[in-house]
Amino acid sequence: MESCVRPWWLPAVLAVVVFAAVGAVPRQAGVSESRRREYDAEVPKTILELQQFRQTQSIQIRSKAGREGFATLVNLNPDQRLVPD
Repeated sequence: MESCVRPWWLPAVLAVVVFAAVGAVPRQAGVSESRRREYDAEVPKTILELQQFRQTQSIQIRSKAGREGFATLVNLNPDQRLVPD
């Protein structure tokens, strides 16, 4: 029996396809008070914590084996334009 090696980027591509097909609901619009406190805290921060204006979108997914979970995309810079004027 051959083993199937899956590329590391495949889950991300599938998540994008799923979001494009069914859409996603943003979890937060703007900056919440808890996110502002997290950003203002005088402690070492992760890359996510440094991006206070980030947008997070999640959907529920299910594998062919029946395992359930969430696919989450995080836009670290939602105000950045992808195409120049």
